Amino acid sequence: MNRLTDREIEVMNLVTSGFDNQEIAKKLRISKTATEACVSNIYKKLDCKNKNKTK
Repeated sequence: MNRLTDREIEVMNLVTSGFDNQEIAKKLRISKTATEACVSNIYKKLDCKNKNKTK
């Protein structure tokens, strides 16, 4: 399994705390596109389809 990067862990913690992508982007001072890419990478690495369901 691929390990999560420090940034991915930071984003994952914010996602699980209820922040949306726009809020995460603002909080981390990155673009919304970068946030979405990071979230997508997290889902792939954790083998998840989305926030609510697993494969």
